[in-house]
Amino acid sequence: MDTIPLTISINEACNLSGLSRSFLYIRILDKTIASTKAGKRRLVNRISLLKFLNVNDATTRESEVHHG
Repeated sequence: MDTIPLTISINEACNLSGLSRSFLYIRILDKTIASTKAGKRRLVNRISLLKFLNVNDATTRESEVHHG
């Protein structure tokens, strides 16, 4: 059985989300997306990233309904 990692690299987070590295780092710095350091590597919390994407997707959809 394959397991889904709890954390992913910045590159994996960019590929998964379609967000740029600089945007991800800004969201990490302002604590919108959770991350941790493992040695020199910065790892993104997968659940935090997915929640961020879902919240922003829902906000966009609601905005389109009210303004579209």
